[in-house]
Order: sequence, then structure tokens, then C-alpha cells
Amino acid sequence: EPESLIEGLNVITQRANNLTEFVNSYKKIARLPAPQKQKTSIIALLDKVTPLFQKHKIIIESQQDHLLDIDPVQIEQVLINLLKNAIEANQEAKSESGIAINWQVTHNAFSLTIADNGIGISNLDNLFVPFYTTKKQGSGIGLVLCRQILEVHNGQLTLTNKPDNSGCLAIIELPL
Repeated sequence: EPESLIEGLNVITQRANNLTEFVNSYKKIARLPAPQKQKTSIIALLDKVTPLFQKHKIIIESQQDHLLDIDPVQIEQVLINLLKNAIEANQEAKSESGIAINWQVTHNAFSLTIADNGIGISNLDNLFVPFYTTKKQGSGIGLVLCRQILEVHNGQLTLTNKPDNSGCLAIIELPL
């Protein structure tokens, strides 16, 4: 049957594309370039990233700018991944609330929080398992890549459910 042959070829094509995507994703994780650090304004960085999500309500709560010694391209990627996740979480929960971004500076650390109003994380254990995903189109490397980028900056990424209501907090910590 010509139809079943075409169907079979479509399945094979789709698998090949998925495999290519998988391999490219894996390459991103396997060889992260050393960060090219430069003094970067957190507000300037957010001003570059937030327009990518202009259909969504992103509320920047902190006003005090801060200069970070980071690789702006890598940290931009972290912010994009985390904002994308937060927006998807809100959409899944049909939440009309926006995404809140705020930060604070202590004597030796910079901490930025991205808060959504989604349903929260059901399985915190699998968050950083490479290629584990709960999303239909997900590759399962977004959070792994974010964590790796922050680790090469001697920082860390923490994801927790909000203690008081539904939603998730993604916390980026970087040393000063």
C-alpha cells in the first residue's frame, strides 16, 4: 500500500530528526565552553531577554542595578530557559498572573529569583536528570544546561515549589 509506505517513511524521518536533535542537545551538555566573563549589568541583561517574551507579563520587581562578572551569553541562555519554563508552567495552570523577577545582593553573593504561578514541580528528584522531561516537545536538557552554566560560574541553580501558594521558584546564585 502506498499510504502505509508513506506513513512508514514519515515515521522514519521523524525519528531521524528527533535523533539529530538529541545528539545536538547532548553535544551542548558535553562541551560547555569556558565562560568569557565581563562586567555585565543585570538590568541590561534582562532588557535583552524579556522582549523575547513580550506576549507575557514579566514583572521586574527589583530596581537596583548590579554589575556581575559573568559570561553574558551563557547567563542569557540560563535566563531564557528559566523564563520559558516559568511561562509554560503558568500557561499549563491557566494562570493569568505574570512571572516575577527579583534579586538581592548580600556581602558575597548575588541571588536572582524567577517566580511563576504554575502548578509547581511534582517530582523534584528528576529535575536535573539529563533527557528526563515531562514536556511533549522537551529534550530534557534545559535545566541540566542551566545548572552546568551556573556551575562553571561557581554559582548554583535551585528549584523549589513556593512554600505559601502554587508555583515554582527558580533561584540563580552567583558569587560576588
